[in-house]
Amino acid sequence: MLRTMPQRLRLLYILLAGVTLLLGLTGALLKAGALLEGGRVGGWLALRHPHLMLLGFLGTLIGLERAVALPSRVVYAVPLLLWAGMWWPPAGGVGALLYAGAMTYYGRRLTPGPHLWAMVAGGLFLGWAYVADTISPGIRWVIPAKLFLLLTIFGERLELGRITMRRRWEPRLAMVLLFGLLLMPFAGNAYTQVMTALAALWLGVFDTARRIVRRPGLPRFIGITLLIGYAWLGLHALAPFIRMPHDMALHSFFLGFVFMMIYAHAPLIFPTIVGFRLRFGNGFYLPVALMNLSLLLRWGGLLREGALLSVAAVLLLPVVMFFYAERR
Repeated sequence: MLRTMPQRLRLLYILLAGVTLLLGLTGALLKAGALLEGGRVGGWLALRHPHLMLLGFLGTLIGLERAVALPSRVVYAVPLLLWAGMWWPPAGGVGALLYAGAMTYYGRRLTPGPHLWAMVAGGLFLGWAYVADTISPGIRWVIPAKLFLLLTIFGERLELGRITMRRRWEPRLAMVLLFGLLLMPFAGNAYTQVMTALAALWLGVFDTARRIVRRPGLPRFIGITLLIGYAWLGLHALAPFIRMPHDMALHSFFLGFVFMMIYAHAPLIFPTIVGFRLRFGNGFYLPVALMNLSLLLRWGGLLREGALLSVAAVLLLPVVMFFYAERR
């Protein structure tokens, strides 16, 4: 019998992720100078902005998505441990190992393939991020956390597209690219930028986004949003060569790429997790458009205005989903 996570527990984890998101967005505005300094609390939020967004929000959300998909009660603890790791890194390290172990154990039985090893490797890099944050709190933990996001997204897109890989060399090419991505933390900046560019190229060429973008409605929205995200990933790889400001170089990945993936997958994933039906409407394009406009403002040096618009784009997504939600 397939075990599924209780609905109340799912809602609790979404609440934890949502509150952490609000704290992280507040920290972003403080960091960008869009809000007046709030004393010690404001300084703490600005300093912990990366932890709140990457570990507290994205870590919990991705952990919840995987926990819902796996047939085991043990993984129910994964989102909570990953969220707790934002405050006490060893808890996050345990959660990341549990995440990777459960993916390996159940994934080999349910859906083996290159996509599985990409997501398992992503979980191990997340564990590395927590260990790095424990030993030396600072920017060093962001690199493995970034790889966690890249490998998880790469793996999920491989999983969704494995049926359309009709030529034998496509999965093999994916495995070669995956191996190259795994070496990124041990190589120099030039290698990292090249591998990031190749990942963007692979996703843009072989992912199902190019096929579904021709279909109307929700498939077209997903395809367009995915392709925009892959374009931002490619620009992120080219950042050193096109004189992209440091803030823009960071957020071309975390907002341009990662949040485009969230926007694209949200109409499919959130109804499954929360338990509601969702009809599609053109309103889903609004947060996508706002986020891209905010990134262009950041690129143009308007950091404060860009940060405000980025926050608005993030908060607009749940509003749009609520508007289009239908009770079962």
